[in-house]
Amino acid sequence: MRGPAEFATLGHVSDASHKPWAVPTRPPTVAVGASSHSRLVQAQDRNRSPRWRGIGWRVAAILSVVGAAVALLLATGVGTAQARVDPLSEQERIDLGARARVSTVRVAARSCPGSVRGSGFVVGGLLFTSGHLVVFDDRLKVDRPGQPVESPVVAASTTIDIAVANGSALVALDLNLSRTAPPAGERIFLAGFPGGGPLEVAEATLEGYGNATDWGVLGERVMLIERGIRPGFSGGPVFNRDGDVVGMLAGVDVVTGLTVAIPADELARTVELAVETWGTGVGSVAHAARPCEG
Repeated sequence: MRGPAEFATLGHVSDASHKPWAVPTRPPTVAVGASSHSRLVQAQDRNRSPRWRGIGWRVAAILSVVGAAVALLLATGVGTAQARVDPLSEQERIDLGARARVSTVRVAARSCPGSVRGSGFVVGGLLFTSGHLVVFDDRLKVDRPGQPVESPVVAASTTIDIAVANGSALVALDLNLSRTAPPAGERIFLAGFPGGGPLEVAEATLEGYGNATDWGVLGERVMLIERGIRPGFSGGPVFNRDGDVVGMLAGVDVVTGLTVAIPADELARTVELAVETWGTGVGSVAHAARPCEG
């Protein structure tokens, strides 16, 4: 079993005193220097009104629509298919690269101190990214060329490293969550903004799946990808060859060098929980930014 000191999340911290590669985290606990800040804090324990009640009817409508699709996905189950192990063709690379460029966004949020940067993508008007990016913020600063946007966080799981924000104002291609889990050996495609810089896309091979806690991640299971990636990819999409999202990048195991990603069905469950608890300010996906201390 890999302990928390052996797992590095991929958010890029802008403050030079923070070295995300040297200070790995085990979501939902974020290690900052010598202190550890737990995100297992329910909204009902805070002396503040639930912020997300004021976001408005649009997000509620988005959640309802996406939630219906998610319910169908979860009800029918996530299937598997025979692995497509042959390398991507040049045309597939071109098509997937173009899809990644118009769908993957660069995000930033407040950290303590400085800020943390990562990646995200939109499904059904909802912006998905990593939960460890929003520990100290309730808004994501989304940087699209010529279109900086602030997206309020509407849900962040306390059991899986996932956050969901309102992506309705973003000019980005709406992606689909795959209803088929790729098998081991499948060729897949990763996208993200390492170091907060330009978008990078990479072809990789899915090694298989593992128990989440064995890899330093909370949840049920994780995808294990043979290609290592750099800080800033956190929250970026994992595509199958059809251009659908099969997972979200979470971190790198520093012992094996394998990239760890959260499968699409875990993303779907987070949306389902958000639909169930919308407007209550409580539950396992209720989010309230943690204040900076000191």
